[in-house]
Amino acid sequence: MECPHCKQKIAKIPLTKNMERVYNFIKEYIETNNESPSYDEIVKAMNMKSKSNVARYILNLEERGWILKEMYKARTLKLVA
Repeated sequence: MECPHCKQKIAKIPLTKNMERVYNFIKEYIETNNESPSYDEIVKAMNMKSKSNVARYILNLEERGWILKEMYKARTLKLVA
């Protein structure tokens, strides 16, 4: 797989259990609703305390090569095949 921005190869790094839970929620949500969940929906589903926790998980998932996100746009999470 390669980065759509810089075209460099990206290798998926294994996830922690909590990251995997968030990833699986995002995946199921996209499959069910044909759009990515909002941060508020992730907070509620994962029983998190704030959107900053979600932002951290999203950033980690992106850095590990599991999802892609467009900056400054809502509902743009995409799963990396």
